[in-house]
Amino acid sequence: MSVDLQSLLNHFEPISLDAADKARLMNRVDSKFVVSVDKLEEIMEETWSDYQVLSIEGERNLPYRTRYLDTPDFAMFNAHVNGKLNRYKIRFREYPLTGMRFLESKFKMNRNRTIKKRISRQEHIPEENEVEEQFVMQQTPYNREDLETKLYNRFKRVSLVHKNRK
Repeated sequence: MSVDLQSLLNHFEPISLDAADKARLMNRVDSKFVVSVDKLEEIMEETWSDYQVLSIEGERNLPYRTRYLDTPDFAMFNAHVNGKLNRYKIRFREYPLTGMRFLESKFKMNRNRTIKKRISRQEHIPEENEVEEQFVMQQTPYNREDLETKLYNRFKRVSLVHKNRK
């Protein structure tokens, strides 16, 4: 079965990035689901009245670019794969539609809550700099100088925000 994702997304009321930021996406509980394509339409139809879809410049299936940092022995990745709570991720995230770039730390607490902190990253600054080194040291148990790029990825994502719940 082929699903026209754009057509499904057009049924949702849009929410702007500014309004979505007020939904407290930096301190949240993530819910991610794997469903078969043939169930996607049914699930989305049931959520139209309760959720809004993040929309930037009219686009609802938003592109992301990410570069993950880790220790040489993949300490953060292994903690993630093994389901360890109270774990960290450190990444550079770029939002191509807005041009925004950030250095981010994500802390997954033992109550499944995710705390994300980030600082803006300018395009033409040195790869390693004092501001980023301080950020990593303050937000994580790691030193920036001990981290290296381990993974690049690009993807598109749909973000739904509940109309009443934060």
